[in-house]
Amino acid sequence: MNRRFEKSLSQVLSVVVLILFIITIISSHASIFAVNYIWAIGFLIAWVLMLVYAIYILFQTNSYGLSIFTAIITAIGFGVLSVPAILVLARFIPVLPVGLNFNNKFLNLNNQFILYTVLIVIYFIHILNIIKLKNKREEYKVYSDNEDNSPIINDNLEENNEDYDIITNNTDDKTVFVSDIDQEVEYNTEKVDFVEELTDEDLELMEGEDNNG
Repeated sequence: MNRRFEKSLSQVLSVVVLILFIITIISSHASIFAVNYIWAIGFLIAWVLMLVYAIYILFQTNSYGLSIFTAIITAIGFGVLSVPAILVLARFIPVLPVGLNFNNKFLNLNNQFILYTVLIVIYFIHILNIIKLKNKREEYKVYSDNEDNSPIINDNLEENNEDYDIITNNTDDKTVFVSDIDQEVEYNTEKVDFVEELTDEDLELMEGEDNNG
């Protein structure tokens, strides 16, 4: 699942809902005709984004806990706000009904309260989701940095292995040198052994040759 796209949807939806509240505050102090249409367009954009977010997250196989919970709350909010959205669309589409009446008295009297309560819940749940996604991204970045440092560690290990091989080779050379000394010692020993095998007559003969020389 593309976490960046999910985060972008949550950010845009949160900003649009916040703008709706700002426009509501402005319209309560000043009756401006254009402001009402801006609010209507912003409300429809937020309503469509709720549907897009809920469908995108709920149809992903690798969605995790908070994303799924946010998608469920967003889908419920989309359903609750469908009636106000149809009434808002009636301003632009004449075929749609201009007004709707419910048999429930509570809904008829508190429709504005329900609308803004749902928007507040949607706003804060998406703010929490944005924070969660940001923390996940930072954790992934730290993990990626650790993976990037691993080749450096491997290079250091290889350098250490090369140094060890050089030391080992030097040790082998010293061993060969020692073995040459041992061969010379063995050869000298053979000469000594050969001298010890000479008889007295041979020694006298050798001394005589030396004197003649």
